[in-house]
Amino acid sequence: MVGEPYQGHVSHLNQQVGLHFLAGEIMLSNARCIAMLQAFQNVMEDYSTPSEKTLSRDLTAKINSSVLFLIECRPLSISMGNAIRFLYKNTINTF
Repeated sequence: MVGEPYQGHVSHLNQQVGLHFLAGEIMLSNARCIAMLQAFQNVMEDYSTPSEKTLSRDLTAKINSSVLFLIECRPLSISMGNAIRFLYKNTINTF
């Protein structure tokens, strides 16, 4: 995956966050983590499961796409990685 151009679907808000990371407008690790979580919250609030898919798999795919896009913009901080693991373990995988 590293070195390959990103080819997934990412919400508009996640794109904006990633571009802010890339431009250096959000630099501190905690600020980047908070911006990422706010973007994920927006994705989850707007999410509805397609009839032919399961919530956990489809939502996980959407979050994964966002994570991969953010990594392409700038490597994740430790706090961002921890937040993503927490999100998967305590939110997505409980459905």
